[in-house]
Parts: sequence; C-alpha cells; structure tokens
Amino acid sequence: MEATKTLNELLSAFEPHYDGGVWKTDNLMAFQAVGRYLAEDVDGTDLKMGHRITPEDVGTLAANGKLMVTVWFKPYVTILSTGTELVTPFEIPGEGQRRDSNSMMLQALAEDTGAVVVGVDMIAEGQDAVDNAVKTFVDQCDVVIVTTSTEPGAEEKMLSLVDSIRKPGVIAYGSTENSDGNIILAALKDDYCRCVGRMPALIVCLPGNPETVKQNYDDVVDYFLRKYYFRNI
Repeated sequence: MEATKTLNELLSAFEPHYDGGVWKTDNLMAFQAVGRYLAEDVDGTDLKMGHRITPEDVGTLAANGKLMVTVWFKPYVTILSTGTELVTPFEIPGEGQRRDSNSMMLQALAEDTGAVVVGVDMIAEGQDAVDNAVKTFVDQCDVVIVTTSTEPGAEEKMLSLVDSIRKPGVIAYGSTENSDGNIILAALKDDYCRCVGRMPALIVCLPGNPETVKQNYDDVVDYFLRKYYFRNI
C-alpha cells in the first residue's frame, strides 16, 4: 500500500466512513456535565453543540433555568503498547529493552480528551499475542490505539493484521512531519450490529517512539474523537 505524505491526507481518510455518523447522547444534570460535550445548542445561551462544559457554564445554565443538558456519550477506548523490547515501568530494562511509557501517557491523553479508557495493556509476548489482543478489543471498543513495536518488520505485520480483521480495513497509511514512522488508520464496520449509535470501530497504530507519541495522538486521535464523537471541530 502506498503511503500518504501529509497530515491532511491522513485526516481526510476519515470522512467517507465517519462523516454524518450517528452517535449516542446522554441526559445529565448540568452540574454533572462538567467536562462533557454538548450534543445540542442550548436555547437562550451562547452554548452550542460541541462546546465542552465548564463550571462557569453551569452557572449560565442555572441562570437560564436549564437544569438538564444533552451531551455526547463517551466513546470506549483501549490502549495497547506492543513490542518484545518492552518492560513495565516497574522493571529495570536489559540490553535492547525500554520501559513502556506510552500506555500510561496515552491513557491520560484519551481521558483528557473525554473518552473512557476501558483497557490498557502492554504486550511483549510476540505477534500472536498482539493479533489476539487487537482482535479481541476491537469488538469491545470504539477506538483501539496501538503503539507499534520499533522492531524491524513490526509495522508491516501490523498493517497486514488490521487490514485482515474486517472491512473496509486500512483507510490510510503514512507519515507526517511530526511522526518518525508510519501511522496506520483502519475503520472496521460491524455488518451484523444494528445498534443505535454504533459507528465503525477505529484502530489507530502509532509509531512507538515515546518522543513523538503525544504529538501523533494530538494530530490524529484527539482530532478524530473531538470531530466525530464530540462535534468539537
């Protein structure tokens, strides 16, 4: 598969699969909705769909008699750090090894965006374990974020894996000026699910270099969650 060259080319790959998608909403008391994203405009205020509610907004809502608000449901996210070179942060790395710092950072980033992180795992047992984990969690989550091993050939194996699970499979593959390797995006549609609010699951594979993981998260995952789940872009 030919790699894309720019961030805009990567992000534009989402549009055919997620634009216009239906997502679930939740009704909450205004004071319970701080940090959540509005799913509709609030009459009589300047608060619009996609706005992330602040404590000050709760006062505005109360002043206008708005005790309940409709917010977007939080998508479920799983984070997988992969690579036989990884050890836990509690271990002392041996030769050729490094501590897994990506999973904890990505959990904090996803929760800061507004998602619910339902699983975090480090997989250092080899490709079969990676395959099983990705296939399991993609059926349980809306987004699976994978940091790809820095070992030679790992990126090609991940590309083949995520393209084989379900259709449409890989929708974009390429590097940007902020990444030190290729980013893989795969949309996986569940043809058997007729659930309201179920968009295609997304797998995002980021290069595993800890120095660039945060920027790649901001460029791709944060953008995706805020645009398609929270209507914040």
